[in-house]
Amino acid sequence: MVSKKTPANRIGKVAPGKKKTKPKPSPATAVPSSNGQTAAPGRPMIRDTGARCMNGNEVKTVEIDWLWQDFVPNGLLTLVTGESGAGKSTLLCALAASLSKGKPMGGGYNFAPGNSLIFCPEEEPSFIYRPRLEAHGADLSRCLFGDYAPDGSLLSRLVLPADIRRLTLMVKLQRARLVILDPITAYLGSGLDLKDDIAVRRLLEDLQVIAMETGAAVVVTRHFRKSREGNTLDRVGGSASWTQYPRTVLACGVHPDDLNARVVVSAKPSLTGKVSSMSYKIEKAGAVGRLVLTGACAVTSDDLGITPCDAAERDALGDACAFLTDYLKEGEQPAKECQRIGEDCGLSRGTLRRAKVKLRIVSIPRGPNSQRYHVWSLPEKSPPELPSPGKLHT
Repeated sequence: MVSKKTPANRIGKVAPGKKKTKPKPSPATAVPSSNGQTAAPGRPMIRDTGARCMNGNEVKTVEIDWLWQDFVPNGLLTLVTGESGAGKSTLLCALAASLSKGKPMGGGYNFAPGNSLIFCPEEEPSFIYRPRLEAHGADLSRCLFGDYAPDGSLLSRLVLPADIRRLTLMVKLQRARLVILDPITAYLGSGLDLKDDIAVRRLLEDLQVIAMETGAAVVVTRHFRKSREGNTLDRVGGSASWTQYPRTVLACGVHPDDLNARVVVSAKPSLTGKVSSMSYKIEKAGAVGRLVLTGACAVTSDDLGITPCDAAERDALGDACAFLTDYLKEGEQPAKECQRIGEDCGLSRGTLRRAKVKLRIVSIPRGPNSQRYHVWSLPEKSPPELPSPGKLHT
């Protein structure tokens, strides 16, 4: 019997009507990757393309280095926010002056003097910033203005995030240990929406990278929005990333117990685990103000912003405090009744809410779930000293 051999021109060809199939790989041996790991038999091996992760025991613990203890860390991004007139720029001038002299704010061990790179489009250096720095005894040779060339001519303004490389180069070239963008919104490109969470987060990430690469403390400022509704962090406005991304958020405002004083509060104490507050006053020093720290205090971010800077609003707050104290002295009252009668007396609901917080009034739920309502009651302890009430509107 003669066997039929396959013709040479038919080798590798598929008969009509049949699909060509790929040969299955042999699962006998797995090829190790560059990290020495091998895939299980029968499963494809994933090549090393940067997908490996660091083990927890390889992470190095780093102690936080502070430019201003418990308030402004080195090598990280800090947001400073607050009311207009709360002294944010003066506070940063004092910080730059302390760095130029190598003397920490609030006391502590001296350190090597350092340079500050200041961007301040809203404040003219000749009229405002230099006199403020001089009032704080700064070494002016260590305070550099990023908006101006050495000959005093105005440079093209930074546009972020497009000019982030230029900013990085300036920080490295000037060996700055403090970078101030006051306010950050003055340097944002026209295409960046303050409410765009992704764009804002990427910008803040870029600033954080500058801080970590150079070891500088990068401080940006933003004003509170006009509405007083919400907590301190909510009043920054725009995307939540403005307060969520920075590890430290400082809030400045009027001291709730002293209308002539100001206070800075660590509204987001992620690095310390405790709320730190420092009161200060701004004394007259020629045509500008000089910041004088008056010591630590117990003010929290919930207390901050309750007392407005405007005299008329302070009178209204005093009226609201007097009204609630008198109305609740006999015992708890329904919250809606307190608001209704207060509004009948000419007090706004927002002012009543701030007075409620200032007096530490307790809100207590009453009734079953289907008929739940709240009552307000004065705290057991004596309320804080009230501001002088104005004429109560009736």
